[in-house]
Amino acid sequence: DYDRRAADDPQALGLHMSAVVDRVRSEGRPFFQILDTYRLAAHSKGDDDRNPREIENFRKQDPLSLLRKQIGKKRSDAIRKQVQFKVSEIIAQVEQEPFSIVDGDLEEELFGKVNTSEISKSELRSNKGKSSELVVQNLNAALHSLFEENESIYLVGEDVLDPYGGAFKVSRGLSSKFPERIITSPISEAGIVGLGCGMSMRGCRPILEIMFGDFLTLAADQIVNHLAKFHWMYNGQVNTPVVIRTPVGGGRGYGPTHSQCLEKMFLGIPGLVVVAISLRHNPGYLLRQAVLHDLRPVLFIEQKVLYPKKLHANPPDGFICKFHEAEDHSLYPTWICSPVNGNAEMTIVTYGAMAEIVVEAMEKIFEEEELLIECVVPSQLAPLRIDPIQKSVQRTGRLLVVEEGTGPWGFGTQVVSSIVECFKDRFVPCGRVASCHLPIPNARSAEEQVLPNVMKVMEAIRNFAV
Repeated sequence: DYDRRAADDPQALGLHMSAVVDRVRSEGRPFFQILDTYRLAAHSKGDDDRNPREIENFRKQDPLSLLRKQIGKKRSDAIRKQVQFKVSEIIAQVEQEPFSIVDGDLEEELFGKVNTSEISKSELRSNKGKSSELVVQNLNAALHSLFEENESIYLVGEDVLDPYGGAFKVSRGLSSKFPERIITSPISEAGIVGLGCGMSMRGCRPILEIMFGDFLTLAADQIVNHLAKFHWMYNGQVNTPVVIRTPVGGGRGYGPTHSQCLEKMFLGIPGLVVVAISLRHNPGYLLRQAVLHDLRPVLFIEQKVLYPKKLHANPPDGFICKFHEAEDHSLYPTWICSPVNGNAEMTIVTYGAMAEIVVEAMEKIFEEEELLIECVVPSQLAPLRIDPIQKSVQRTGRLLVVEEGTGPWGFGTQVVSSIVECFKDRFVPCGRVASCHLPIPNARSAEEQVLPNVMKVMEAIRNFAV
């Protein structure tokens, strides 16, 4: 019912689309309009090998030129002059305004805090009373609670509908209870994140499930150039509160393309928050903070080996656990495990599933060699809060960072360099334990050799203790 030649006539096209919009609104049926266009200018300065006659022929058919003829030269010139004046006015105004640099600390001040007086910290920050709960159950319960409380929350991902409920069952039951807010998507990570970005700018709180963290690379453009930048590109007028949940890491024999910890690729992106769960934090609490209280995009890392494990509330024998006291109003707390009696001889910083390996190594090294270790486990990896780490290193004098990702250019590199900058007048021995700089093997025996383990951590502790 539409003459496609009318696409060359802006006025006719306007009338057609007005009728289409009225029909969609009255009938509730979708409509898809295809418009064929032709680019008159080159993509760049030297990449146009088209025949100039071809371009000139299309230039004569340019709908904008035809519109100028329809409305007349006098009106066309008046519109052009009005637009040029408005644009010049805005440019002049922007150029006269002072530019203030917003660094990471100020970003935390503006976006990274919440009034925790509204929430019971003992109930949500720690795992007290929930030691029998599995991580997958904890996260699933948090999702159900979030959907019941807030109708602006949506979930988008592949295979998230029941009875499958997601690859690791974290989303199980949601599509049965909230069918209109669970969107199963095609196999397109870029499409998932792009959709979530648009939804967030329209007032929704989308949770995006990327089936494996290895596939974040397919959505990197949307994450880095859209989600993380729109708040700043549009002068703070929009926010993109999108939470991207994704399982990462090895230990399951899934091979080189389904076992990686690639979060280090996103740690240095301005405007993007990276959060990692552990057994020492309450994963559901971290998820609630990200979904309800953070206006920034959050990359929410869930190491898949943690899903079937129980949350840990109690510290190892001879140690005391607490959250960093200066973070009472932060969204994502830092867990610290210190010896009850005596000063620790080393600080170990780690996150995610590596926290359990470090705690086990701490217990064994104390039993075998009476070496005391202090462990710091941040849940927020980026922007990095160095304060709790710095205070621990001030007490111990040594630093070891343990991570599952490969060592070069990783989380440990940033922690070590930040500590070196903090202690300019003092030498602090620093070291790192990470996966071998190799793709993750398929064979479980080979995978175990590549990934960090308790023995590797104990060996690193011994090397630093001498």
